[in-house]
Amino acid sequence: MTSSGTRREAGGEGKDPGTQSSRSPFPVSSPLAARPLPLALTFIALCLILWGFLQCDVPLARFLRTVDNPSLDQIGDAVGLLGSGWTLVAISSTIALAGLAFKLPRFRTAGFQGLIAHGLAALCVQALKRGIGRPRPRFTHGDTFQLAPSLSSGFDSFPSGHAIASFAVASVLARHFPRLAWVLYTLAGLIGISRILRGSHFPTDVAVGTTLGLLIGFLVANPAGIRWKSVARGFVSLLPYLTGAFALLWITLHRYEGGPSE
Repeated sequence: MTSSGTRREAGGEGKDPGTQSSRSPFPVSSPLAARPLPLALTFIALCLILWGFLQCDVPLARFLRTVDNPSLDQIGDAVGLLGSGWTLVAISSTIALAGLAFKLPRFRTAGFQGLIAHGLAALCVQALKRGIGRPRPRFTHGDTFQLAPSLSSGFDSFPSGHAIASFAVASVLARHFPRLAWVLYTLAGLIGISRILRGSHFPTDVAVGTTLGLLIGFLVANPAGIRWKSVARGFVSLLPYLTGAFALLWITLHRYEGGPSE
């Protein structure tokens, strides 16, 4: 009885989805994340990393303006199309319809939850974009910029809609199909990177979009009993990836601004 109750609490069908911890980059099970002190330190570290990304935003935008590579632009457009709203809706809808047609409960649930996560991500990102009004990189010419509510085109950079939607849907699908977790999160990450390389977003826009997307996906996909615990554990697991991305970006910009090392 205890075993079946634990399995239902994890929200899985068949195998306990908690076993995805060995396959997913953002596991549901993590004893460290359940403690208050690690959670507090993780929150502080996330704030510091996001502040670090903010320092890289304008220098990276300047650097990318010096890059003229049509092939890179074409790749960025293709990857960005994968993270567009219509594509994500089509993916979730197809999974849901397959679940209904072939009587596959896991597919049905994953598809509908993917649609819910995408809808919540769209509402969240539009409220933040219009409320903050951050100009996109191509409209940023100085070292600083003013933030104010705006409905103007081009003043909707923060956060990245592609990043938040892609990671929201990816985290839902990874919850139900843990063997595909690395593929899903890698694709979502590439979508976020493509938005930076295309000059559509700053690194901070993508980093915050990634974080919010995971938050929404975890809240939608996990059962009520472990919902907030899964969010906390996911953020603890996210920290090393954001730290590594920031370190790589910082080193790259340092070499660009300082010139090649002797």
